[in-house]
Amino acid sequence: MSNYHKAKKYYAAQQSNLCCKQDSITKILSTGVLSRNRYTYSSIVNVVNLSEIAENFTIEVWDWSSYDTPTKLSVKIGQENPAIFPYTLNPNNLAVFFTFLLPEGVRFYEVRIYYSGNKRVIFNSYGRTESSESQDGETVLQHEFKELN
Repeated sequence: MSNYHKAKKYYAAQQSNLCCKQDSITKILSTGVLSRNRYTYSSIVNVVNLSEIAENFTIEVWDWSSYDTPTKLSVKIGQENPAIFPYTLNPNNLAVFFTFLLPEGVRFYEVRIYYSGNKRVIFNSYGRTESSESQDGETVLQHEFKELN
């Protein structure tokens, strides 16, 4: 079985175990698998809620370095506190989530987002150096995420 088919089979199995089987979750977004630049230290996801109601969402970052058995990585709010999902973001607020990649030896990674589909909640993902510079090829803006459902 090819690595592609193993990954597809793994993804299908994960669908039944999603961490966020909530009624409000209508969209699952993915960056696709990104190749970590050798200078990329962390993956950053900025989320802004421009709606007038609080929004719940879940962010997952997966290490695909094994090619066939992805591992979920720890996501932090700010640089130190573990994020607890589903996360509630109040109206007109920004939250910044970090996942450290270089210290974990990650070569390939994917960001997944589970949320209501509200068009006024915007997600952007960036690969960053240790000094917080954006990395070419590791920026995924809201309109570039792939919808999985």
